[in-house]
Amino acid sequence: MATIKEIAKLANVSSTTVSRVLNSDDSFSVSEETRNKILSIAKDVGYKTIVERHNHKKKIVYKIGIIYKQVIFKDYLDSDFYFSIRKGIERNCLEYNIELVFQLVTDYEKITQLHGVIILGNYAKHEIEHFLENIECEHVVIIGICPNDLKYDSISFQARIAVTQCLDYLQKLGHQTIGYMGAIQHIETPEDERRDVIYKRYMKRAGVYDSSIVFIGEPGEKSGYDLMLKAIQSKNIPSAFFIANDPIAIGALRALNEAKIQVPEDISIVSFDGHPITAFTNPPITTVQIPTEFMGETAIELLLERIEKQRKIAKKVIVPTQLVERDSCRDVSK
Repeated sequence: MATIKEIAKLANVSSTTVSRVLNSDDSFSVSEETRNKILSIAKDVGYKTIVERHNHKKKIVYKIGIIYKQVIFKDYLDSDFYFSIRKGIERNCLEYNIELVFQLVTDYEKITQLHGVIILGNYAKHEIEHFLENIECEHVVIIGICPNDLKYDSISFQARIAVTQCLDYLQKLGHQTIGYMGAIQHIETPEDERRDVIYKRYMKRAGVYDSSIVFIGEPGEKSGYDLMLKAIQSKNIPSAFFIANDPIAIGALRALNEAKIQVPEDISIVSFDGHPITAFTNPPITTVQIPTEFMGETAIELLLERIEKQRKIAKKVIVPTQLVERDSCRDVSK
């Protein structure tokens, strides 16, 4: 099938002009002569827009692979972040009639005839290069840490802004002793994006950093439960905790409930990731919402842009985050 670039060359106009005409962009001003010329050439070469191809459900338009490690789809509670991204990917694939191929990084079978690849999760540069050794595809989107912004498209969020927003919120409520609870972070995570490092720098600037109220363990709800038990047994519980992800927060909340330590009356909690279940815990947990489904949808759009428009320059998409206030925090300033 002819590409937009080839049609643009035949019509002697820019690729942008061709794209906007073929996608019926009413806001785009172009002469009828040019419009008709583009439409005529597109018809002659058999070009179909994404929408037109979407209407032909029987034919798969593109084939896109998702590369991942098994651990990111461990279970819905601990891995909702990635399941939600996957939901966004699958929604757009259904919308544009794209076939998805799931490829574990432990599978070494060579994959051919892919139009695009999504790498889901945080991996080191050498890991990503290893993943792509057996895949014949030049269009790659990374949802997570990107080792080469010049080479790969990527989608992420700014952890520093989100963590700072949480800590600002707790301090505004009058909390001076704010503890940290989280999981060991990936070794390749830049320091400026590590939640434990961001927390430590913030508290040191405020002159109130206390390493005795920092608890770091494994990922997951069980780890959160164990970490909070450790905090309770230390008898040095702060007035609030910033917890680095929702599964750990859910486990920590269970430990507090069992110990008859009331949230938010005795201790306040702010968490991170926006897991749907945090709206239904007792009490509902204040958390940072990350638009994970949108991240998945955006990955497909970036690949389509690479394929359809033959974009050569890599894009880095930073999605916004939002603090969702619920009932797990108390104002102690009054």
